[in-house]
Amino acid sequence: MKPKRNDCLMLFEDEECAKDHWAKMTGGKLYTVSVAEGAILHRGDMNIVNEIAKKLIKGECAIELADSYWTGTTSGSPCIEVLVSSGTVVEQLGSEAERVAHFKKMSGISSSKPLLLD
Repeated sequence: MKPKRNDCLMLFEDEECAKDHWAKMTGGKLYTVSVAEGAILHRGDMNIVNEIAKKLIKGECAIELADSYWTGTTSGSPCIEVLVSSGTVVEQLGSEAERVAHFKKMSGISSSKPLLLD
């Protein structure tokens, strides 16, 4: 009886994990959010979600990984996302230039090379 991920607000416990996800989101925003305890619907490891996506892209079955995610199993270096029903924005962080710079750093792209974004 877990919620659909797409129907939830996805937050991260760790700021670096949040920045890594934010960096991949064209036009994305990064916020500090306050959440009431009762608003938390699930805690799961985003790294497992990423592994599920890789398997699905290859046409492979990902049922075991999905079960691991929904039971709260974590990987060796977890990136915990918290699914919530609602939250209150406390502060907006980072600019678009910082998002692009973080993406380049994550991707190993030289900061002097231009980066095309849609």
